Amino acid sequence: MEEARCLVCQEDYDEASHDPVQLPECGHTFCRACLILITNHDPTSNNSKAELTCPTCRKIHIGNHPCELPTNYAAAHLAKALLRKQAENCDVHEDKAGYWCGVCEEAVCGICISESHSGEYHSIVKASDFVEQMKTEINTMGEDLLKRAKIKHEILRKKAQEHIYGLVQVFKEITVVGELVEEVEGILEESKLNEELITAIRSNLLSIKSIKESAKELDLQESSKKEIVENNKNIEVVTVIPKPEVRWPLVLCVKHNNRQGRLHLENGRLHMYSLEDLNMDPDIIIKVPFLASIADHKGQEVFLDLSYGNNSIGRVYIKLWRHLRRAQHFLELCLGLRGPSYKGAKFTERKFCTDDFPFEYIVAGKYNYDGFYSSRGIMDNLEWGEDHKGPRKRGIIIGASYGEAEKDALFAFCTQDAEGEFKCPFGEVINGMDIIDKAMQKATLKELIITDAGMVLPYEFEENV
Repeated sequence: MEEARCLVCQEDYDEASHDPVQLPECGHTFCRACLILITNHDPTSNNSKAELTCPTCRKIHIGNHPCELPTNYAAAHLAKALLRKQAENCDVHEDKAGYWCGVCEEAVCGICISESHSGEYHSIVKASDFVEQMKTEINTMGEDLLKRAKIKHEILRKKAQEHIYGLVQVFKEITVVGELVEEVEGILEESKLNEELITAIRSNLLSIKSIKESAKELDLQESSKKEIVENNKNIEVVTVIPKPEVRWPLVLCVKHNNRQGRLHLENGRLHMYSLEDLNMDPDIIIKVPFLASIADHKGQEVFLDLSYGNNSIGRVYIKLWRHLRRAQHFLELCLGLRGPSYKGAKFTERKFCTDDFPFEYIVAGKYNYDGFYSSRGIMDNLEWGEDHKGPRKRGIIIGASYGEAEKDALFAFCTQDAEGEFKCPFGEVINGMDIIDKAMQKATLKELIITDAGMVLPYEFEENV
């Protein structure tokens, strides 16, 4: 059909490579690619207008370049409809291909069956039945492939964790052995210097004896003492050996978008700290996307360090429920992946249980970004209410935004079991609930802050050194 095909290149219209464009002067339609080829336009000229001649009526068009002309969606939709119709019809008879020959593996129409697809050597079924059968087979194959891919991914994820921790262990052993080598070398050097010291002392003793004998005659006892003291001082200075600086703990860091975060081995587990504008000189750099790929996607563990004024209160470990978007939002704020982070964030509110108020909680999350404090979320469409409600239990982490995007960064620790449900719990404290209890008892919230935040790599690592 002419209306669905470019008359220049004879290709059917499609929005990917042959999107149709209608010339404004004459109304004829061609694909954009062909119009660009026949357009006269000097890109170095100050004149922004393009000139072309219509391939059908030869009318000259002066105006916008074909790149700037809108798509003729009527022609595009017509081409799509024609393509669908052609796909449904038999190539030979142009009747609807409503059947499938399993032996020949092709769609056929009723005429095809009577002419060339009848008899025991052909297997004819309705096309709709064949499509449903194929859907079932594809779904089964897809589910099996997905299952095997997940198993393989989990194996590779654990191997990657082992390699990271193994690398850290090797570097640690190298550092400790290097420290031992330097210490032994220092002892040997001291031993050598001690020999020189003994020789020097013997020499000084002889000098003292000689000076004393001379002093009886020349009365130079006092000047001799001064000389001896100075000599001994020089000897003492020579024996002072500066202890070489040992680079341990090993300096590790993570990097993302030109920002760095500390990576520490603590209690046998790697802790990734929030990204900052640091200028570290690390021994090992690991990119954040790689760490994210080997993280536990069922439940990610994060940590918050709390302080009151200049005094540390302690660390809280939290298990996030990663199937929730709000949990992912919390993780990104712990790590500072999009800029803002919970490092330096304030506590803003607390409620104690009373006769009129059935449960206790303490709210935090007002972060500092570019010198301004904000509670606004960094992701949209966070869960709230409906199917995301959960029981009021001690240790549960909940959203404290009341469903407002301007407050989506706020979260609360529930400190007491109570009746009823929260709008959207997204994690729970697994270690450090006593730290939250201490925070609840502080005199004011003004000096209560989150001094650090980050995540824990889910792999137990035994330190052998």
